[in-house]
Amino acid sequence: MTPSEIKALLREHGIHPSKALGQNFLADTNMAAHIVRLAGVQPGDHVVEVGPGLGSLTLALCEAGAHVRAVELDKRLAGALAEVVRAKDVDIVNADALEVDWAELLADHDRWIMVSNLPYNVATPVVVRALETAPMIDDFLVMVQREVGERLAAGPGSKAYGALSLKIAYYAQADVVGAVPPAVFVPKPNVESALVRLRRHAAPPVTVAEPEKMFALVRAGFATRRKMLRRSLAETLGDAADSVFQAADVDPRARAETLTLPQWAALTHAASTGVRFETRLDAYAKLTLSLHVTGTRVDGMHELDALVVSVSAPRDELVIRPAAATTIAVTGPFGAGVPTDAANLAVRAAAALGANVAIELHKGIPHGAGLGGGSADAAAVLVALDADPGLASALGADVPFCLTGGAMRMTGIGEDLEPVNLPDLAIVIATPPFGCATADVYRAWDELGGPLGNTVAIEGLPPLRNDLEPAAHHVEPRLALFKAAVERAAGAPALLAGSGSSYAVVFRDIAAAEGARARIAETLDGQVVVGLTVDAGVRERQ
Repeated sequence: MTPSEIKALLREHGIHPSKALGQNFLADTNMAAHIVRLAGVQPGDHVVEVGPGLGSLTLALCEAGAHVRAVELDKRLAGALAEVVRAKDVDIVNADALEVDWAELLADHDRWIMVSNLPYNVATPVVVRALETAPMIDDFLVMVQREVGERLAAGPGSKAYGALSLKIAYYAQADVVGAVPPAVFVPKPNVESALVRLRRHAAPPVTVAEPEKMFALVRAGFATRRKMLRRSLAETLGDAADSVFQAADVDPRARAETLTLPQWAALTHAASTGVRFETRLDAYAKLTLSLHVTGTRVDGMHELDALVVSVSAPRDELVIRPAAATTIAVTGPFGAGVPTDAANLAVRAAAALGANVAIELHKGIPHGAGLGGGSADAAAVLVALDADPGLASALGADVPFCLTGGAMRMTGIGEDLEPVNLPDLAIVIATPPFGCATADVYRAWDELGGPLGNTVAIEGLPPLRNDLEPAAHHVEPRLALFKAAVERAAGAPALLAGSGSSYAVVFRDIAAAEGARARIAETLDGQVVVGLTVDAGVRERQ
């Protein structure tokens, strides 16, 4: 399909490509045919395609004589695709490739090939999950972001080599077999793409009784990849470290990026008794200092232009360990009411990666307070599991920022981040004992006709304004009274955090902030803390 045909289909069906879903449509017939040739597709082969979009690659697969099962998450695209491939040998499955039961979906044939232009934001978890749970897929030819492709196929000693490379090597032989320029896509992405071939091993090249323990050890080693193993694995191996290195015949002065898969297997075997595999992390609150609503998309989501920062308090504390099944235990002053099922973003992050972990969450960030607590927890799981950062946006609009942290200009629905330079700040954050739901606030903003917030001037910062404040006060009138009381006690203007319900007062001096905190705490019910701006959204605790 040509670019003009792709654009015409998008217009006809009222579809706007979603950055959050990684939608960049292949629009080059020659490239589609080239991919099919590289995949070695023959007449009668059964091919599963993830993210078929508008069908450019699907049509090329059909032309080669393949039977295609196309898995598409977006219902709009699935409908358009049905028109494109009408009368072709294509089964369209409207499902999430990160949740679909591969064994059930592909049970009707013994051998499948995956040929896909994978959405960038889910490419890694799709490949890993298929390798782990779909043994009937024995060959893959996937198009991914170039950097991701390099990580999938990297070997020891290379810059791209990491925990992901080792997990892939356990299941398959991976090779980068081609490059794809941005010009063949609609819309054009800002990155180059790569074609990666994976051929599943008949059996893993190493024998490990519990592979997840090996992957946990690998993640611990790569968490601080510049350190020698005796330091990066010191907490994991504990007092047994010296004997483990000696038994595995691995130099403790080596770095994680130099070890081969058999060496990691040897370390795992040597450490099989009494070794702790856990990661301890602090997940910092996300504070929105300014929020302009710039428009509403056709899917109902609101476009934003916001200034967001990470603050040291409040924060959540997490301990994450490998387990037979994913569980979460929630404690702390704000643990009540936090979901412990798939509605919890941290649990969803583990599921998206196909990982089973036990999560201990000490909840210090009030939920429903506009401070991104759930997103921060999801980001912590991504860090602990050495996940592809591209997965973040698929979990939630705030997760990409919470993963990166610092001070950022956030646009789109949260997926576009641009670093900004701000002075060090001490911020008093006051959270009332009541909240307001984000969805209710945005709905009220629409119903009120899109009111603008009041602009606040603070020395050293750009003008700050929260367009959601009038709507939040409409939904929860007590917020206006709470804001007024905070400002009286602090003697400074207060800023609504996101959609509420927390208010922030910004200071350049920590002593002034502590004084304001004490006065506000004496006056109002709720949590009042001082947070310092920090340059990370998640940090591993030493």
